[in-house]
Amino acid sequence: MHSSEEIWKGLVLRQKEYRLGALQASPQCFASSYDREVAFEHDVWDTRLRNPLAETLVAVRPGDKSGRLADQAEVILYQPWLGTIVLTGPMEGHNSVDPLVKGNSVVASAVDSPNETMQDATAKGEDSVPHYQLNAIYVSPSDRGLGIGKLLIDAAIERVVSKEQDAQIARITLIVDYYNHAARRLYERCGFQVIRRYFFDDPRLTKHDEDPPEQTEAAVMERIMELQAAIDKVY
Repeated sequence: MHSSEEIWKGLVLRQKEYRLGALQASPQCFASSYDREVAFEHDVWDTRLRNPLAETLVAVRPGDKSGRLADQAEVILYQPWLGTIVLTGPMEGHNSVDPLVKGNSVVASAVDSPNETMQDATAKGEDSVPHYQLNAIYVSPSDRGLGIGKLLIDAAIERVVSKEQDAQIARITLIVDYYNHAARRLYERCGFQVIRRYFFDDPRLTKHDEDPPEQTEAAVMERIMELQAAIDKVY
C-alpha cells in the first residue's frame, strides 16, 4: 500500500505524462503546445491538480477485479488513461468566458439559435446562474470512436448536477476550433449549441516569433441545463 503522498506525486506525474503525450500526438486539439508545457516546473503540474475550481476527470481502462487496487486514486494511478476532461467552476458572473473572447482580435456576433440562450435563462428570474466550463477535452487517438468523449462529458455534467442541487438552472460552456467538425458534432450530441464565433491569434500556426500571427476561427458552445429535471433523472 502506498502512502497518500506517494499516490499524489504519482497522479501529478501521470497527469504531466498524459498531457505532454497528448500535445505531441494531437497538437491540433489544444491551444497550448508541447514546447511550452514541457518547460513547466513540477509546481505548475501540482497546482493544476490542486486547483479547487478545476476538477480533472479521467477515463481509464477497466482493470482486474482481484482487489489489489484499493481506491479510486490508485485505479487512476495504475490503469491506462483513455481520455481526460477538466471541469472548471463555478465561475464568477455570467460572462466568465468573455475575457477569452475579448482578448483576441476579432469577435463575431452571437449566433442566433432556436434553443434557449443565457438571455432566456436569466429572463426566468434567476439572480445568479451557476456557470461551469469544460476544458482540455481529449481522448487518446487509439481509443477514439468508442464513446469515451461522450462518457467524459456526461460525467462532467453529472458533477455539475451533484454540486448545484439548490439551483434551478446552470450554464456550461466550452470553446472549440470551429472547423473541428468531429468535436463540434460530439458537443452538439451532448446538448451544446454554438452561441458565438471569433478569431484568435493561433500560436500553433506561427512558426517564428517575429512572424505576424496567423488566426484560427473558434466557437463558444453553451448548454443551459434544467437542473431539477436532471436531478430527478439521476436520482
